[in-house]
Formats: sequence, C-alpha cells, structure tokens
Amino acid sequence: MSTETDFVVVCCTAAPGEAESLARALVEEHLAACVNIASV
Repeated sequence: MSTETDFVVVCCTAAPGEAESLARALVEEHLAACVNIASV
C-alpha cells in the first residue's frame, strides 16, 4: 500500500446558485470528495 497521498485544491468564483449546482454535480459524479462554498 502506498503512503503517498495526492490531492488538488481548486478555487473558483460563481454566482451562489451556480456554485451550489456545480458543487452538487462534482460530488455526485465522484469528481470531488467534498466542496466548500464561501461567500466573498
């Protein structure tokens, strides 16, 4: 078993509704393990 762990951090901006849709799609398609949405 490998002890090396790879990860990627992606930051992007979107309207609140679009952010929610994008986050849901990424997790449902197993393209992201978790997603955080922060208002700025």
